[in-house]
Amino acid sequence: MRRVMLMLSALGMVVGLLAAPVAAAPGGNAANAAKCEESGYLDYTDAQGNPFKNEGQCTSYAAKGEQLVPVPTADISLDQAAGTISGTGFTPNNGIRIIGVFTPGPSGFSLSPAGPATDATGAFTIQVSQTLLCRDPSTTSVQLTVTDDPGGVRVTESFPLTCGI
Repeated sequence: MRRVMLMLSALGMVVGLLAAPVAAAPGGNAANAAKCEESGYLDYTDAQGNPFKNEGQCTSYAAKGEQLVPVPTADISLDQAAGTISGTGFTPNNGIRIIGVFTPGPSGFSLSPAGPATDATGAFTIQVSQTLLCRDPSTTSVQLTVTDDPGGVRVTESFPLTCGI
């Protein structure tokens, strides 16, 4: 009987030693998965840059400890005095299209620079003339929409203009 008790004690210690690493092992990444909640999945892609179709797909991916990659945020600016339209956060080494709509409208313009317009960081600067920006002295603003293809990054922003003053 004493021998059986010793064996059971030894078995209990072995099981305890084997179970300790399993209990200490991480069981996923709940904090990472929480980033996907409440439409947060729209702000991330997987490690290969693929967007998530829904919250569940993102949550499942993140809970496994996989890396969530933030979607880049693009920005555009207009410097009327310098005659430049600039942007950052677009797809690197890619073409872009710029559409401008004036207020008061309905006139506007479309620009598609030849070749890759963005540099290796996804930034660009395009020179535009005052004549393009201020065709009509009554123009007070321009709404610019910059899209890169095939990256699909699209930004729309309005800028005041000083024309005819």
